[in-house]
Amino acid sequence: MAVLAAYIKNPERFFLFFILLMIILMLFYLWYGPQWQRRKTAERMIDRGGSYQLMIGDDYIEAAGQNKRIKLKEMKLKFYVSGKMYILRADREIYAIPRRILGREREEKLVQLARKYRADTVNVVIKKE
Repeated sequence: MAVLAAYIKNPERFFLFFILLMIILMLFYLWYGPQWQRRKTAERMIDRGGSYQLMIGDDYIEAAGQNKRIKLKEMKLKFYVSGKMYILRADREIYAIPRRILGREREEKLVQLARKYRADTVNVVIKKE
C-alpha cells in the first residue's frame, strides 16, 4: 500500500510499482506453484496408466522419469504410516508407497531409513464411529 501511495505522489518512481508487482507475483508462485506442479505430475502419471517407480537408496530417493535425486540428509522428512500406505514427505515432495507392493524386507528397510534420518513419524488410524 505504501508503494502505491508513493507512486501516486511521485509517478516518476515507476520502479516502485514494478517491484510491488514482482513481489506479488513471487508470492503467488510460492503459494500455488508446488500445488500446480503436483497436479501436473499426477496428470502425467495418469497418462502413463497410473503407475510410477521410485528408487530408494541409502541416502536418496529418485522418481523414475524426473532425473532428480533427492538427498535425504538435506531434507526435513515426515513419515506417515497407515494400514495400507506409507507416505514420505521430503520438504515439498510427497511420495505415496502402498504397503501391498512392499515385501517384509523392503518395508523394514523403509522404516529404518525413516529412523536413520530422524523423520517425524505420524501413525494414521482410520476408524468408524
